[in-house]
Amino acid sequence: MRSKMLRRLFGASVLAVLVGVVTAADPTLPPATAGKAIEADIAHLNTVIDLSKTKKVGGRVKATAMLLAVYAEENLAGKDGAKMASLRAEALKIAIAAQKKDMAAAGTAAKGLKALSADAKADAKPMKVEELIAKSDFGIGELMDMFGGSTGGGFNIEKDLREIKKNGVKNAEAIELLGARTSAIAAYTLELRPKGATKEWDTWAIEMKKLSTDLATEAAKGKTADLAKLKKIATSLDANCTNCHNKFKD
Repeated sequence: MRSKMLRRLFGASVLAVLVGVVTAADPTLPPATAGKAIEADIAHLNTVIDLSKTKKVGGRVKATAMLLAVYAEENLAGKDGAKMASLRAEALKIAIAAQKKDMAAAGTAAKGLKALSADAKADAKPMKVEELIAKSDFGIGELMDMFGGSTGGGFNIEKDLREIKKNGVKNAEAIELLGARTSAIAAYTLELRPKGATKEWDTWAIEMKKLSTDLATEAAKGKTADLAKLKKIATSLDANCTNCHNKFKD
């Protein structure tokens, strides 16, 4: 997938030069970090579904489920691969139900995630990110909406990055989760490029994935994490988002 994308952008003659970029485009989260993100976002998913009963949450139920699907996809090869395959299947089921505005079905399935076990019948075959996207007609607007405030079901990422940029890191554990979430968002961003997007879109999406994974990996060190380094990475991530938004405005 990455090789085809790069061949389209730069031509076959320079593809070999970009092999290092291809490898760097797919950094993965530490398994423990992915596990924390899965646990946190299962809880978040259930919260947003409850919130949807009284408030407008837009596509945030679907978007949260889709992040769970990509966490699972990136961990299919791990020791909990069978469970990850089950999680991917259930997360996609929830995303599809949310797309159909069937919140009752989405809610029932989301509650089941809390005690999810490996299903031997779950398809463990790897899927491309664009295949995940197609399952629920996932859109860039729904994805980016997760940067918004937590009162409406978002992750509050934009404000948190600005706070880190201004005042530094106070809680490495919270930054670990932020990095995990933006890493998953970046995986989708690369494949949700708008029509007519220039190569800058792909460059920024790949950079976002690396910065996010670096942020989560350093924050995962807990008390020994380098807070100055975390601030530097978070500031670069904020700049990455700003540069992309300035170029690709609605």
